[in-house]
Amino acid sequence: IAIDDALAEGHAALGLVTLVYAWDWPVAERAFRRALELNPADARTRAYSAWLSAALGRRDEAVAEAIRAERADPLSTEAVAIAALAHYLGRRYDLAETYCRQVLEIDPSFTWAHIILGRALQAAGHDISGAELAADLLHIAALPAEAR
Repeated sequence: IAIDDALAEGHAALGLVTLVYAWDWPVAERAFRRALELNPADARTRAYSAWLSAALGRRDEAVAEAIRAERADPLSTEAVAIAALAHYLGRRYDLAETYCRQVLEIDPSFTWAHIILGRALQAAGHDISGAELAADLLHIAALPAEAR
C-alpha cells in the first residue's frame, strides 16, 4: 500500500491480516471496502469481507457478500466455504450443507468445509457425533500432502 495505494491486493491483504490477527474490525472493513472499490470482481476479497460481516453478527450482509464472492468465482473453495459459514451462522443449515458439499466436490480435503458441515448437520438435528467428525478430520490429516 505504501508503494502503490491503487493495488486492490494490498488492501485485501491488510484487511485479512487485520481481521485474523489484530481483530481490528474497523480497519479490516475499511481495507476490504477500498480493495473492492479498486477491484469489485475479486472473489477472495468478497469472501473475506463476508467473513468479517459474519464475525460482526451481520449475517444477512455476510450471506449476500459470500454469494457475490461465489458468483465471482464458483470454483473458489474459500469463497464457497465462507458462504457456507455465513449460512451456518445465519442458521440456514440446509444451505450451509449445500455449500459445504459443493466445496467438498472440488476439494474433498478442505478442512473448514468438513467442520462447518458437521456443525450444520448437528444443528439441523442430524445424528452425527463429534467423534465421527473428528475421525473424518483425522483421516484427512493422515493423508499425504499430495492427496489432500
